[in-house]
Amino acid sequence: MSEPKADFMTDLNADFLADLPNRISEMEILLNELKKNNNLEFNFKELYRLAHSLKGNASTYGFNAIAMVTHALESEFENLKDKLENASPEFFVYCFGFIDLIHESIGELQLGESRIEDLEQNVADLRTNSPFYRKHSALIVEPSRFTEQQYEKSIATFPISIRTAESVYLALNSLLQERFDFLLTSYTTLDLNGIALIAAAKMTPDIAKRTTCILITSESGLHFDPTVKPDFIVKKSTKMMETLQAIIEKKLND
Repeated sequence: MSEPKADFMTDLNADFLADLPNRISEMEILLNELKKNNNLEFNFKELYRLAHSLKGNASTYGFNAIAMVTHALESEFENLKDKLENASPEFFVYCFGFIDLIHESIGELQLGESRIEDLEQNVADLRTNSPFYRKHSALIVEPSRFTEQQYEKSIATFPISIRTAESVYLALNSLLQERFDFLLTSYTTLDLNGIALIAAAKMTPDIAKRTTCILITSESGLHFDPTVKPDFIVKKSTKMMETLQAIIEKKLND
């Protein structure tokens, strides 16, 4: 009974790989147009859509290396989304580095290889050339846009790049595909809750090893299994932002 399904997935994977060169070619054309400052807003939206779609499809079909590179590229576009008027041709030249890494991933797939750890390091090295590069990074999960902005202001004084996620599901996906030094999550989120997210992070060895997990809550008397306990719990209060800054400063200086 399982063979037709397996054949169907094999066909989908083959179709995805067959169409991949066309997708990459479209992205290269759009980057070249953006480099020339042609139709900036439209071409950028198309490029962002392509990167997002490619990331999602690569992840769905199990091509984790391609998903990881396109996720990193999409993150660069996220940084630029509200500052498009400040985009420089050099930024789009820089983005071609990610396209080169996708080509490298395709080459490895064709050879039956997948050196995901080497590729992760190559992405990390490439991102040091980003105009948005900061030495450290933080992921914020907070349903209130106003409160999210307050967290961002608190962190802005540090050399930390900031990403936000609207839900636990999206946050976990980001944690699995990117390296974050800090995870700041509210107890209340749009789905599940912050405790579930931190528990998932703590049970994933690579994330637990590198990411400081901070739970922000107004709840009292919370109890945790030691294996999934947040590194810090910040109570919501008038001193909350000062407490958060003190924690981050201490961790950066450790």
